[in-house]
Amino acid sequence: MTGGPEAFLKEEFMKKHVMKIAAALVAAVMLVSAFSGCGLNRSEEIVVRMKDEDIYMDEVKLYIYQSQLEMEDAYSIYIQYLYSDAKAFWDAEVSQNSGTTYWEYNLTRAISQLYQVKVLSKEAKKAGVTLTEEEQASVDAAYTSFTKSYGNMIRKSGASADTVRRFITENALANKYYGIMTEGYATDYTDEEVRGKRFYGVYIQALTVKPAPDEDEDEGEDTPAESAAPTESAAPEESAAPTESAAPEESAAPTESVAPTEAPEEEKFTDEEQQANLDAAMKKAEALIKEGKTPSEVTEEFKDDMTVTAANISSRVVTKATSQDSTYPYYEKAWGMSKGDTLSFIQDDANGVKTAYILYMEDDDDQDSKASSIDSLYLSRRAQIFKEKYTELTSGAYRKFDVYTTTIGTVVYSSDPLTGTPAAPTIPPSTSAPTTAAPTTAPSTAPADASTEAGTEAGTDAGSTAAAE
Repeated sequence: MTGGPEAFLKEEFMKKHVMKIAAALVAAVMLVSAFSGCGLNRSEEIVVRMKDEDIYMDEVKLYIYQSQLEMEDAYSIYIQYLYSDAKAFWDAEVSQNSGTTYWEYNLTRAISQLYQVKVLSKEAKKAGVTLTEEEQASVDAAYTSFTKSYGNMIRKSGASADTVRRFITENALANKYYGIMTEGYATDYTDEEVRGKRFYGVYIQALTVKPAPDEDEDEGEDTPAESAAPTESAAPEESAAPTESAAPEESAAPTESVAPTEAPEEEKFTDEEQQANLDAAMKKAEALIKEGKTPSEVTEEFKDDMTVTAANISSRVVTKATSQDSTYPYYEKAWGMSKGDTLSFIQDDANGVKTAYILYMEDDDDQDSKASSIDSLYLSRRAQIFKEKYTELTSGAYRKFDVYTTTIGTVVYSSDPLTGTPAAPTIPPSTSAPTTAAPTTAPSTAPADASTEAGTEAGTDAGSTAAAE
C-alpha cells in the first residue's frame, strides 16, 4: 500500500499526538503535581549550574523521568506497532541519520524543561507573584494523593523531601507566571480556521502479477481417479515390475521438476488490464460505501480478489491545515467534500503506482474536532506571545547556563517501573504525573562559541546551553 503501515502510523502519530503535545508544551501547561517525602540523601553531583543556583542530580532526574513518562504516553501507539519494546524505541534515532536517539533527546528535553521552570519561577518571584492560599493548598494536597502512583520515580531519582517540595512549588509558580506573561492573546477566529471534517473510506491498488494456476487442485482431481482403480495397482505384472518405478534414470532426474529454468515465468497483468481491474474495483467499492458499508466491510469484499488489494481509511478528521500539509492525497480531496458526499479518484504515487481512493464524508462540521481546534489555536497564540517574551528573558540575564553533559549522560534508560509504589517507599509521591514547562521548540545546545566560553568558566566538561526558544 502507498506509504506502508509504518509511514501511516508515523503520520497519524504526528497529527494526533505530537502536535497536541507540542501545543501543550509550548504553552507551558504545568500542573500543580509532583512528589514529596523525606529520608534520602541528596545527590552531590552538580548537573546544571545557573548564575545563582546549582542544580543537583536528584532534581534533574525528576525532570528526566517525568519527561520519559510523558513521551512514553504520547508515543504509546507508535511504540506498540513499530518497536519490539520501549527500549527499542529509546535506542532508535529521532530521525534517519540524525545521530540522536530518543533517549538522548529526552535528556536534552528534560534539561530544557528544567531551565524554563527555573527561569519563570525566578521571574515570578522578582515580579512579586506568589501562590494564593488555595494554590498552596493544592501543592500541599499533592503530597498525599499521589503517594501510590509515582513512588518508584521518587525512589529512583533519590530526591530528598526539600528537592521534591521545591520541584512542586516552582512548577506551580512557573505555570502561574506563564499565564500572566501570555495574557491578552486574541480569541477571535474564522470558521475555516477551526472547522474539522470527519470522513472515512478505502484505498485500492491493482496487483501486477496474475495468480498462478493452482497445481494442488489439478493434482487433487487426478489422484482420486488413479486410486479408484484398485485392479491396476493390484495387478501382479505391475507390482512385480519394481524396475520401472525404481529406475535410476527416472528417480535420479529431479532437475526436471525443480530446476529453476523449468519453473513457469510469472504472468503479469498489462497496464491496460491493471487499469481495468482498478476501475472495476473502484466502482464496486463506491457502490458498497453508498450502501452504508463500513471500510472494514468493504475491504472484506475484496479479500479473495486476485486482481486488487484493498485497505481501510478509518474515520479521521481533516482541517484546512492538514489538507495542505498531509503527504496523503485524500486529505486535500476530503477538505472539498460536504456531508454525505462520496468521492472516488485515482492518483499515482511517487513511484508511479496507481491507487484508487473512495471517500465518504460523515460530517463536514465535526463539533468535537472544532472544540479541539479552538483550544489549539489559543495555545498557539499564547505560545507565540510567550516565545517572544521568553526569548528576551533568555537573551539577557539568563543567557547562559552550564550543563555537565558527561554527568547527565550517565543517566541511561532502564525498564524499571516509574509508576507504582516501591516496597518500602521513603518519599510519598504526588497524585498525578507531573507536567512542567517545556521548550517552545525541540531543545538544542548553544552555539559553539557560547559552549566554549562556559566550559572555560566552569573548568569542567560543562557546556553552556541556551534555553530553547
